Amino acid sequence: MNDRIWSDNEAESWDLFVRPSQTKREIAFLTWAFERYADRNVNKVLDLACGTGRLALELAARGYDVTGVDRFASMLSRAREKAETRSIKINLVRAPIQKFILKDHFDAAYCVQALYYILNEQDLSGMLTKMKALIRPGGIFIIDTGNFISIFGTYEKVRSFNRRGKNWQIRRRVANKVDDVNMLFHHIESTVMKLNGKTRSWKETHILRMWTFPELRIQLLEHGFSNIRLFGQQKAGSKEATWHAPRLVIVAKRA
Repeated sequence: MNDRIWSDNEAESWDLFVRPSQTKREIAFLTWAFERYADRNVNKVLDLACGTGRLALELAARGYDVTGVDRFASMLSRAREKAETRSIKINLVRAPIQKFILKDHFDAAYCVQALYYILNEQDLSGMLTKMKALIRPGGIFIIDTGNFISIFGTYEKVRSFNRRGKNWQIRRRVANKVDDVNMLFHHIESTVMKLNGKTRSWKETHILRMWTFPELRIQLLEHGFSNIRLFGQQKAGSKEATWHAPRLVIVAKRA
């Protein structure tokens, strides 16, 4: 992964860019999945690529014992700052999701909007081997990643976003390039952020692997997971996806 992405600016803008309603909906899905699909009580939870702690902090505030892993110091710094502000206890570890080392065990784990940063089968296999060892039998692993197949009919080479709040505005232009041989999606972001009267601008290129559900299902099965379910979105109580899935939201049980 490119170490020049997820700068301090990007970490700060991410907290503003993601709407609170999205976080609320995803927390509702995660807790629903813990209760419905795990064969054990879920207390200890692992957040892979936790970023600024958007989900980890909300789960910790609800009484879960949460460990967050992320590669970027900028993201973990904001997560620690928010945890201290809210007096929330959380364990944060700096490491890439392909190469982290933990001695603890967990009842559930999740990886939201980050699995596509694993670019090859070898690294994915290594990560899933770790997850098999870390998740207790009967626990679950939840993955939320992009379903790039679903955008073919609406693909745009360039997209623009404009979000604003009380004292901030973010304008983001995204240019997309597809490497259809290696199944890689080049996501080139140009961002201008106005916050508290100051303007900052930057550019980052994110390279994402376009994993398909059949690929991920096979890998999960080969690494000791079963009862694999697919949803098209993170929405508590939603039906499993059988035809169309805007996102690949996978719930897999540690056998």
